[in-house]
Amino acid sequence: MKSSSLKKVAVTGGSSGIGLACVQSFLHKGFDVISIDKAPISENMSRHVLTDLSSMDNLLHLADSFAEYEVDILINAAGIREITPVNNLSLEKWSEVLLVNLTAPFLLSQAVAKSLISRQKPGAIVNIASVSGIMAEPERAAYVSSKHGLVGLTKQLAMEYGEYGVRVNAVAPGVVKTPMTESYFDDAKVFDLISKAHAMKRCANPCEIASVVGFIASEQASFMTGAIVPVDGGWTAGKVI
Repeated sequence: MKSSSLKKVAVTGGSSGIGLACVQSFLHKGFDVISIDKAPISENMSRHVLTDLSSMDNLLHLADSFAEYEVDILINAAGIREITPVNNLSLEKWSEVLLVNLTAPFLLSQAVAKSLISRQKPGAIVNIASVSGIMAEPERAAYVSSKHGLVGLTKQLAMEYGEYGVRVNAVAPGVVKTPMTESYFDDAKVFDLISKAHAMKRCANPCEIASVVGFIASEQASFMTGAIVPVDGGWTAGKVI
């Protein structure tokens, strides 16, 4: 059922994966949804902003437009990653990953919070972090750093915006079947190793993450802020030896 006070939702990375699942979930609940992505979206019930968040100019323009959009809930789901040994990681790739995964959530969250405060309205921000924001992984120095940064940003924004009724939380998924991870599922040996690393011995589908995001953004979680919620099938609960 749609909340009486939280009506408009913006979802970055809304064209695929977890972002698309969030768009579909909020639409199903009757919210007014704005999806944001560099690719078109198949959901014609949502307003779609076609923009590439790896461009600082685009990002700043989008942040400026958020005052006009009057967003009540922001889901920062857009993300990119590299698979490169740290010695081969270029400054260009490092900067691109940090821009999309950390700077974009900072600027967009700041813009949404300012709008909510000026309108004297409560609101919710949910960041899609990762188990890579809790622990390190091979050949992902930029991605791991950006997700650790996003975890820290979540806590900092929660602390500063809590008194205004703006709640900021994050989910930390394990491996989810999305376009970004589809190569894992094409290699039986890799898929078997990844599946065994989860206590539940399987990977997630995007809807399983979106359902938790929906709860955290809802008024049912009205006293929840600054939390980092692993939705990882037990990935971070222990190590398989």
